[in-house]
Amino acid sequence: MDLNLKVEDNPKFLEKIYQTSDYGLAIVDIPPALRSESLKAVIISADYLILPTPPTPMDFTTLIETVCIMVVLLRTAYRVLLTKVDSRSLKEISEAQNTLLELKLPTCHTFICQYKAHERAVLEGAPVREQRGKIPKQLRRITVG
Repeated sequence: MDLNLKVEDNPKFLEKIYQTSDYGLAIVDIPPALRSESLKAVIISADYLILPTPPTPMDFTTLIETVCIMVVLLRTAYRVLLTKVDSRSLKEISEAQNTLLELKLPTCHTFICQYKAHERAVLEGAPVREQRGKIPKQLRRITVG
């Protein structure tokens, strides 16, 4: 599989990215700027959205606004993915999942934990799997290729 990475935030390009024959699958990562033209272009054009959010009240507020103001109105299929989850806090995870259920927001059945190894990897400019010290088993299995 050929991997073509491109940095692009032009809304006109993003509106048509799914129509070009050059891309079989397009994954667009864009900041959640609520009234952003780029975000609107992606939402309009996408077949499916994954809306990542940390399980914090402030992030949930932004998520809910994004869903209500843009995603639902534009009728794009989506799911919420909890990210930056502290694996030591099952109560926080449970409360976040219950809140999403109460709001009737479609949610992924899994979540992405945040480990110190992620922070060290960014600081050192090296992949997580190359980090020294204690690394959770889940991260040791990560391979690219």
